[in-house]
Formats: sequence, structure tokens, C-alpha cells
Amino acid sequence: MNELLDYIKEINIALFAIIIIVSLLNISLIIIIIYFFIRYNNKKNPQATIVENTKKTHLVSIGIITIFVIGLCYFRYLRNKSAFDFETPVSVKVNGEVTNSNWTFKYDNGEINDTLYIPVNLPVKLSLFSSDVLYKIFIPAFKLTQDIIPGQDKFLILNPHKEGKYELLYADKCNLDHFSKHKIIVAIPKQEFNQWYINTAENIVTFKTSPENAGFNVLKKYGCNTCHSADGTKLAGTSFKGFYDKTKIVITNTREREIKVDKKYIIKSIYNPDTDIVKGYDPGIMISYNNKISEKEIDLIIEYLKNIND
Repeated sequence: MNELLDYIKEINIALFAIIIIVSLLNISLIIIIIYFFIRYNNKKNPQATIVENTKKTHLVSIGIITIFVIGLCYFRYLRNKSAFDFETPVSVKVNGEVTNSNWTFKYDNGEINDTLYIPVNLPVKLSLFSSDVLYKIFIPAFKLTQDIIPGQDKFLILNPHKEGKYELLYADKCNLDHFSKHKIIVAIPKQEFNQWYINTAENIVTFKTSPENAGFNVLKKYGCNTCHSADGTKLAGTSFKGFYDKTKIVITNTREREIKVDKKYIIKSIYNPDTDIVKGYDPGIMISYNNKISEKEIDLIIEYLKNIND
């Protein structure tokens, strides 16, 4: 197949048809305006000309517009049938969670990733949900958008026929950071995907053998590593490296103060992230994980932070 997806050809035809038809309508309108301006100007028609028997013209116009609209609806139906049909048999299921600060993709084998890996020529059901507010996502190459509404089950059926990397974007720009938080869909051959799927499952089992690795797994599970680096690199949030058990300057109610990064501070930062903001970073970026991350998971996170301290 030459097209990335089954419905891309139809969508391209529809877009081309819209451009041609709208262009012809605009040109026709300009010609009609010029004709009327010459034919019915005041010098040639000092008295208004009454045009009668226009019923046929009206019916033809309505018929053309109706056929045009029905055609567009048909092309949209072809796309929706392929991308939103819940009866489509799928080979791979992925749960995607979207928040203000992160994207997380969870596979049935336990893998949690911020990159969406999918096989070529195998239907993938991407279930989507939001834990905070409404979002709209956009996959330009797939010509797809989808609203993600808290409390509602939304999904996309992805079945690309070409290998490659494709952008996954926020379609709404309610936060400046949304421009930099796009994610990548990686479409790879079936055999390569199967091997990746097996390898990640094995790595997860191995990774859970020590507390510090389990702590990193918790951070990865909730997408913390998207905004917090482990090597000192400054991202949207402070780096985890050399952070725990250190003294930091924070902003509390617009006032600066020094605190020691201990378990109490970590808990407060996870459950009430805007209470004490490390100086140099912006409030309102991180969401609260109250009732999401348990204290047991926080203990694992702290073990990991201790392990990567200077």
C-alpha cells in the first residue's frame, strides 16, 4: 500500500475536492458580480429589472450544495469507520493517559512508556483518558483528532501501513509547555515490535528486584521523569540528582525560605505541588497526585532519590 492508512487517500481526495469546488465557486461569484455590475448598472437600467421564474435555479443550487455536503460526510464516515470503530478486531491494546504535564502509554505486559510503539499492519486500540481536565489530541500524519474527557472512555484505532515516527500533539494550547510536550508514535515491523514487547516485559521483571529500581519504576509509571531529569539536566521541574537530603530555597506564598528536602517535603510536593516551589521554577505545572501515589510508592521513590544523590 502506498498510503500510511486506509482512509488517507479518501481524505486527500476530499480535501482536494473542497479546494477545487471552493475555488470554482469564488471564481464564479466574481464573474457573476462583474456581469451584474455591467448588465444592471444605472445607465443601462434606470429602473430595476424584476427577475422571475427562479425556482429552477434555486433547486439546482440546493441540489449541488446537498450533493457536496453528502460527499464530505461520506469521506468523514470512511475515516471514522477505520479510526473509531469499536468492533474492529485489534491485536494490541494500549492505555494512554494524558495530563497537563505528561503523556503515559501503558501496555498489557506492564511496560509504561512516554513513547507510543505500535506494529505496522496490525490494528492497535489506543484507549485514552484524562485524570484532570478535557484535552484534544492531534496526530497530523494520521489526520486524526480526539477529545479526551475525564470520566469518559475514548479510543483510537491505529493501523499504519508504513514504518516511521509520527508526532502526537496537544491540539489545545492552554499551557505554554504544551508546545514542547509532544510525543512520538513509532511504527515498526511486526517482528521487531514482538521482540520489543518481550524484551520490555523481561526488563520489568528484572527491574523490580531492588527498591531503588522499583522507585524509578514508580516515577516512570506516573510520568515524573518527563519533567524531572536524573542527570542534573534542567527540565520543567527540578532534577532528581543531588536533590534529596539537601537544602533548597523555595517560594512559599511569594516568600523565600530554606527547607531541607526530606520525606515530609517529598510527600507535600507530590500531594500539594504548589505549596513550596523550588526557586527558579514555575507553579501550576505539576498536578496533585493525592489519592494516586501511595505512601508505599513514595517510600520507593525516596530510596531511588537516595541512590542517585551525589
